[in-house]
Amino acid sequence: MNTAIEHKDPLRYRAYYWLLNLSFVFALIGFAEFLTRFVIEKQGFGLEGSANSIAALIVAVFGYFLPFFLMIARFMRDDYMEGLWKRTVVVLAYSVAVWPFVSFIVAWSAELGLPHDSAAYAVWRKYYVPFISEGQRGDVIASTVWQTYMWLFVFIFQFLRWRDTRG
Repeated sequence: MNTAIEHKDPLRYRAYYWLLNLSFVFALIGFAEFLTRFVIEKQGFGLEGSANSIAALIVAVFGYFLPFFLMIARFMRDDYMEGLWKRTVVVLAYSVAVWPFVSFIVAWSAELGLPHDSAAYAVWRKYYVPFISEGQRGDVIASTVWQTYMWLFVFIFQFLRWRDTRG
C-alpha cells in the first residue's frame, strides 16, 4: 500500500492529510488544556479575557469542527485513506464500547487498593468524584453519552439490516 501522497495526486487528497495534521495538533492542544484545567483549576491555560475567548475559538474550530468535517468529507479521501478511515472507525467503535468497563476496573482497583488516608487516594478522589456524582460533567459523559452511543449502534445496525432485506 502506498501511504505517501504523491504530488500527482489531486489537491483534495493532499489537503485531507494537511487538514488532518492541523486537526491533530489542535486536538493535542485541546487535550492539554483539558488536563491543565485540573492542575490550575482554570480554563484556557490561565489566559484571561479576550485572549481566552480567542484561544478557545481557535481550538474549537481546528480541534472540534475540523475533525467533524474530515469524518464526513469522503470526497477528499482516496482508496487508501478510505480504508484507513474505516479501520479508524472500527477501532473507535470498540474503544467507546470498552472504555466504561476499563474505567470501572481502574476505579474499583484504586478504590480498593489505595489506603483511604493517603495522598494518592485524595488525588484519585479529586478526579474520580466528578465521574460518579450524579449530574456532574463526568457522570453525563460516562453514562448518558455512552448509553446513547450503544443505542445508536443497535438502531443503525437494525436499520441497515432492514434495508438490506428490502433490497
